Amino acid sequence: MINVRTKFIKRLVTTTVLICCLYFAHNVIMWRALESKATVSRPSLSATRTEQQLVTLDECPVLRYNPSIPLPFEGCRRVKPASGSCQLAQELFFSEPTATCKPQLNKNKNICQIIEHDGQFDVECFEKVCVDETMVFLGEINRNTGILEWQDFPSTHDLETHLRAVFTKQIDHYGFCFIKCAVSTHKLAQQLLIVPPFIPPNKNSNSLSKFNINIMLVDSVSHSHFLRSMPTTLKTLQSIQKTSTSVFNFELFQSLKARTYENLQAMVSGVLYDDERPYLEPELPPVPIYLERLLSGFKKQAYETMYTEDLCWTYRSGLVKKLLALMPKGNITTRWQRLKMKLEKAKIDRIDMTLSSCEILHYNNIYNPFFGPPAVCYNGQYQHHYILDYLSKRQKSLEANHRSFFHITLLNINHEGRGRRIQTLDDSLADYLKIASKLNNTFTIVLSDHGNTYGEYIGRSEEGRVEMFHTFLFMVVPPGVSKTLGEKRMSALNVN
Repeated sequence: MINVRTKFIKRLVTTTVLICCLYFAHNVIMWRALESKATVSRPSLSATRTEQQLVTLDECPVLRYNPSIPLPFEGCRRVKPASGSCQLAQELFFSEPTATCKPQLNKNKNICQIIEHDGQFDVECFEKVCVDETMVFLGEINRNTGILEWQDFPSTHDLETHLRAVFTKQIDHYGFCFIKCAVSTHKLAQQLLIVPPFIPPNKNSNSLSKFNINIMLVDSVSHSHFLRSMPTTLKTLQSIQKTSTSVFNFELFQSLKARTYENLQAMVSGVLYDDERPYLEPELPPVPIYLERLLSGFKKQAYETMYTEDLCWTYRSGLVKKLLALMPKGNITTRWQRLKMKLEKAKIDRIDMTLSSCEILHYNNIYNPFFGPPAVCYNGQYQHHYILDYLSKRQKSLEANHRSFFHITLLNINHEGRGRRIQTLDDSLADYLKIASKLNNTFTIVLSDHGNTYGEYIGRSEEGRVEMFHTFLFMVVPPGVSKTLGEKRMSALNVN
């Protein structure tokens, strides 16, 4: 009996080893075949270069925001980029011009505009834009249902009168409205109008001792990819650094995981993901990100809290997922009420420009921007242009009226395979940081949750897989914040 069992075990082990060897051999053959195919199909990086060219192309520098600061000889430091990775990055990310919204400029026109003079706002609508004797439509989010509802006006003049009354009443609103009208028999003009917020002044002197927190989180952008893709923003940060405002760049900042949920949860609540029980897409996370753990303290100090993102709240991604507010089978009004309940629990006062995302994405014929198009546009402007424009207007008004705020903005612009769409953010982010850096009492943090997790760069380069966890982090500290933090804390930021 023992001999039979021993023979059976020997045969089982032999068979298992044989299967493993065959499986390994198959994988090696397939890998070499794919590698060979990739080499043939991509001649720009093939071995047809001369030996001298290969030596030159193999040398890839460590991309740095401030190369004049020497790298440490001991301790943690950035590993040298893999050979040929900078040439591959150049081929994949810069072989085509940055996508623009110019094609839409030929189709649409602005129907109305906001005029600012000495801190006062007015509105002007253009009669000649729309076809004579046609209706003009105004779209606004219904606060009770979350639905974008359209109201018709006989003419642009009537719309102008209505919008002017909104400014006069000085009522609270979501900060935007949509306008559309016929500009020809078969042509429709659509516009997103940013409406400046009314902020009542704060007469409480205690607010002057607080500073504002402004977090700008850009999804799926590594430290190196930010440096290679955002030249205008980098120049702006360097110019800001020459003023009385301090700019800190944390070169060795790392992410916990290559997914937003776990990194954002750790940032806002200090909760680390369970490595032994990870959740898999498309499942919902096991728990929300617990934003209330971060925001509740600020709410007690009378801070305005706002969370903004460029995703549609009716889809399964974004804030509704992170707060576990998703109700796929509920009607729109029920889902809206559940979202409002979850926002209240998370201590989020406002989501304002987030509510414009559904219409913008629908206009681009997509549910979310994760897999295209090359640029997300509306009426000839990038989607993020509107978000940053509203943020700058609201934050300027809040600080001018001594209203404390904690704002979190999450942009998913680089959440796509090509890795090029981040370039469309460059000019808008640079302009926004110029404004934010002049808010004397506002601490601005610009960072990513993880590096690029999609596309050819990861599959074709070891460097791409290294960059996946090497994120970027910049802090902009104006004089008012610096004074409140004190010399010791500012010194600690500088050392780190």
